[in-house]
Amino acid sequence: PEARFLLAVAYSRTPYVERALEQLDISRRLARKSKEGFALFDRKIAEYERALRKDPDDKLILYRLGFGYYMRGYAVANGYMKDSENTPDAFYGKSEQTFRRLADIDPGDISTLNYLGFLLAEREPQKNYDAAVALWERSIRVNPENPGAYMLLGQAAMQKGNLRQAVEYSAQALKARNAWLEAHQINPVTLKIRL
Repeated sequence: PEARFLLAVAYSRTPYVERALEQLDISRRLARKSKEGFALFDRKIAEYERALRKDPDDKLILYRLGFGYYMRGYAVANGYMKDSENTPDAFYGKSEQTFRRLADIDPGDISTLNYLGFLLAEREPQKNYDAAVALWERSIRVNPENPGAYMLLGQAAMQKGNLRQAVEYSAQALKARNAWLEAHQINPVTLKIRL
């Protein structure tokens, strides 16, 4: 589960949002089956918090920590971990706070904007839908060739039942992904992710 979690975080910084979300899901499933279970996220959170004591503005560590808090909140929300001191919302709040701090440090980081929107939409879809969409639209303004934001907008449109808009956003996501891969001279077949 830890390797899948790290792979999800790595994919989240590429134009392959769907792979990032898939790896998060696999990490959750594996954590449910492993001996350590979701406690591994407590270990990762502690590791990242220690690293931040040395460099409080380390963007990569903050980014990973935001995902760690999200996974811990998910574990409590779904009954995989008991926590008498913290509600799921406490962890989701820490995740949101971490991603918002990152957005303050680097307002042009589209991955941060994309996943802050994802977190808001996952946390309370009805309440946060407009805020999540606004973040994804902001992310597109920062970088119009931003496949992640288009993909997330497409998923949101699908959940709202707007199939035409979902297809349009998905097509834009694929077009933006191809442009990104071409600009970085990456062959999508041989794409490798470094943790």
